[in-house]
Amino acid sequence: MRRRGCSPEDAQDLTQQFFARLLAKRWVRATDQSRGRSRTFFLAALNHFLANEWDRARCEKRGGGRMVFSLDGVAVEARCLGTVLSW
Repeated sequence: MRRRGCSPEDAQDLTQQFFARLLAKRWVRATDQSRGRSRTFFLAALNHFLANEWDRARCEKRGGGRMVFSLDGVAVEARCLGTVLSW
């Protein structure tokens, strides 16, 4: 994770999160040591985890930074002023 540009603290946090999720989801059972593909499995799982964390860290919640206003509030205000809204 440090090779990807994470600070030491972030790399430690991400590593702990990855292994916590790995154990909680019991992904280890999906590996087959006799086939010798454990390293590939863990590397792919880590890459997917990091991609999901990157997306989650950069997503904008609730409207993507746009100003939200209530249409109910506009209608109530229009009634108080005696105007009619036509959509």
